[in-house]
Amino acid sequence: MSRLPERAREQLCRSLALTRYTDNTVVDLETLLKLLEETRRRGWAKTNEEYVKGVVGCAVPIVSPDRELIACLGVSVPVARVSFTELDRFIPPLQRAAALLSQTILQTDSEDDTFEDI
Repeated sequence: MSRLPERAREQLCRSLALTRYTDNTVVDLETLLKLLEETRRRGWAKTNEEYVKGVVGCAVPIVSPDRELIACLGVSVPVARVSFTELDRFIPPLQRAAALLSQTILQTDSEDDTFEDI
């Protein structure tokens, strides 16, 4: 959602039923929009026990050469093992893995195009 243009992002958020799953679930529209803008600027996302109590996580985008979103790569861990603030250390390895996945996906697409000609 953070990668959507601002107007589309806001329109989508306004259409959502913001349901509370834990005490940390973001259910305030303005807070959600602010978090999405921070995520957009930062380039990756973090969650702090927002969906499941006791679980934190982070994710990075997997993008095409023209920076279009292909997928996301993330990790969720028990907060008893890794705190919310410690998640930042996972970002560089996730970004490296996402870059490798992007290259692999693109190579596979090129190989598929080759087989279509046969």
